[in-house]
Amino acid sequence: MRESYLSSSSYGWADYDDYFLGGTRQHRRTGWLFSHTKPNDIISITFDCNNRKIYYKNERNEKLQELSVDINKCPFPWKLHIHIYGRDDRVRLLDVISDSATST
Repeated sequence: MRESYLSSSSYGWADYDDYFLGGTRQHRRTGWLFSHTKPNDIISITFDCNNRKIYYKNERNEKLQELSVDINKCPFPWKLHIHIYGRDDRVRLLDVISDSATST
């Protein structure tokens, strides 16, 4: 599928307050889209499969969001799909260090 974010099993973020739930885009139209993330920001995405949640955190401005995943629309195994747009954007995958997605 070329536009995988439109899949009924798609859950995740384009930016803070701009996310997909079951393939449907949810965002507030209170300004420019993609206005929360700046160059050199570090965004952490944590997958909590036991509680069926995904967590987003922007390390610079400490913006946090949580999505609950409907396991009927997005059954296991979950698949990771990342779109990268910026020339110097990059992704690092890290092992889970803690059972708590919101711990510091």
